[in-house]
Amino acid sequence: SLCELLGAADLRDQLLQRQYLKQDSYRLSHTENSFLRLDRFGDQLWFYDYDPTQSAPLIQDFFHYFPSMPTWIREMKNRGQQPNTAALQSLHNPRTRWNATENNLNYELRSDQGMSPGLFLDQRENRLWVQSNSKNKTVLNLFSYTCGFSLNAAKGGAKKVVSVDVSSAFLEWGKRNFQLNDLDPTQYEFWSADSIEFLKRTLKINRKFDLIICDPPSFGRSKQGVFNIEKDFSKMVSLIGELLASKGKMLLSTNFEKWSREQFQQKATQLLPPN
Repeated sequence: SLCELLGAADLRDQLLQRQYLKQDSYRLSHTENSFLRLDRFGDQLWFYDYDPTQSAPLIQDFFHYFPSMPTWIREMKNRGQQPNTAALQSLHNPRTRWNATENNLNYELRSDQGMSPGLFLDQRENRLWVQSNSKNKTVLNLFSYTCGFSLNAAKGGAKKVVSVDVSSAFLEWGKRNFQLNDLDPTQYEFWSADSIEFLKRTLKINRKFDLIICDPPSFGRSKQGVFNIEKDFSKMVSLIGELLASKGKMLLSTNFEKWSREQFQQKATQLLPPN
């Protein structure tokens, strides 16, 4: 309902703005509404709309309370397929490219490249954890997208940071994020490759990592084939386990909706070697 949406947004705004500037980025509404997610990226809002037939009146009422906030509304009915630019709507003249911060780091956001503006805000606290746990470590970030985890590892003092994604365009975007934070991308590794194939090749040269981050999509296409988390999860996690250094750590997450948290945790722990 509108009350749930406004209540969630107001509560998070109060909590976050006690500590952060208005250019900061955070999720305003997550599960309070079953068909809408709402993020704040600096001075612009971003709705993920999972049911346009139900959401339209709710969004209209919402803007009685936020009458001039620049906003993007992304319909999510084509998830897992080629993004449909016609399913992106705007209100109050938002910019297609803009900069915002998260936990005092700078990011470039874009409305014209994919289903997200470039940062998944439900991972905000995980990125902060990576920043706090990367000092002097070798870090591998798989399915790295625009390299938010990699950036936090680098800012946290990691000895090596390796970012892997099938999209060279997203990796270039990631390098831009490094530059926005006064980090030289040439001092870090960016590999345009299928993450599972990269793991296989890396295993052959016996390279180890102290921290491996893996936040795969549920489904994805590339020139190398199709990634399906149900089919490829076991192979992927087993390979990661073999590449972890002694006492190494893995940050593993998924947005796959068919698994409960308990099922996901059980599947992962069964595949990893005892540390």
